[in-house]
Amino acid sequence: LDAPADFDAAIVVSPGLQIDAAPSRPILDASSEALIMRLQDLQAPACFIKLVHRILHVCPVEQRVTHAEYFAGVKEVTAAHRRAGHAAASFELLDGDDETQNMLSNIGFVKASRMSCSVIDGGASTSAPVCSSFVFMNSGTARRSCCVPLGDETVPSVAAANIMVARVLLLRWIFMSRMIF
Repeated sequence: LDAPADFDAAIVVSPGLQIDAAPSRPILDASSEALIMRLQDLQAPACFIKLVHRILHVCPVEQRVTHAEYFAGVKEVTAAHRRAGHAAASFELLDGDDETQNMLSNIGFVKASRMSCSVIDGGASTSAPVCSSFVFMNSGTARRSCCVPLGDETVPSVAAANIMVARVLLLRWIFMSRMIF
């Protein structure tokens, strides 16, 4: 797989997160190459394709899972898959005291992206991001409406929820490319 023409440039995916580009022809396994090509075919955002490419180059996926659960809470869905004999992974803020399980941190998003890459074609995923700023009962605080779907981004919980959902939607590109539901 040839890297994009501008691949040698630094990759910036959010303020404060910069990833040095890989060599012009990084070697990926066949599954990872197929994922990158599918992301390109689906016209996923170029910066996200570059991030996924770099993640797979630096940290190749060695263990595949059939299910990934994000914002897992007590991880009941993950546990059910494991009881059925399937490999499953979970991503939950409460599981760690560092940033690697926090979807809002740059390293947490990188880890979540890598976990998405580990799900087999035709696998499954569950995501339950915090939705309290999106519900009607919070409209006085969040100030979301049809005309202002992002709400009042000066409210920290609203801004955090917007980032969380945007990042989950980026992960959906991986899921779409692998027919993961």
